[in-house]
Amino acid sequence: MLSIRRATETDVDALVPLKASVHALHVERRPDFFKAMNLDEVTAWVRERFEEQTTHVWMAEDDGNPIGYMLATRRKREETPFSIARQWCEIEEVAIDESWRKRGIARALLERVVAHAHESGLDTVELSTWAFNEPAQAAFARMGFEPMLTRYELSGLNR
Repeated sequence: MLSIRRATETDVDALVPLKASVHALHVERRPDFFKAMNLDEVTAWVRERFEEQTTHVWMAEDDGNPIGYMLATRRKREETPFSIARQWCEIEEVAIDESWRKRGIARALLERVVAHAHESGLDTVELSTWAFNEPAQAAFARMGFEPMLTRYELSGLNR
């Protein structure tokens, strides 16, 4: 049975393999940007994220077995001459075990993140994804996300 709960530092060893499965796609598609994971370094990085007051991690489980997670951070931008001050929830990571994809796990995690953002006084949830990750983009669109920024690159100038 699916359950969503707030992850704790004791869940790090379960989170890292889920992160690795998604990261492998990034390394495959953009080896010029991403590097292979060093498990010790990534484990330490995940542990550090739990120490941040503005970061929350939600774990999806099936009968106690971890099948996905979503990491979200409260962001704040001060007013500038060009934009208003704002705060929002930024979903930084989504990882669903490959055998559990397309079963509503990401949607269930998102619903929990959205509820937490609302409870925290935030009215906006944002996320980003790489252009090559079309399945994620389609999933986010189905969940109601709309594009708000397009980022371009011109690389290889010094070759």
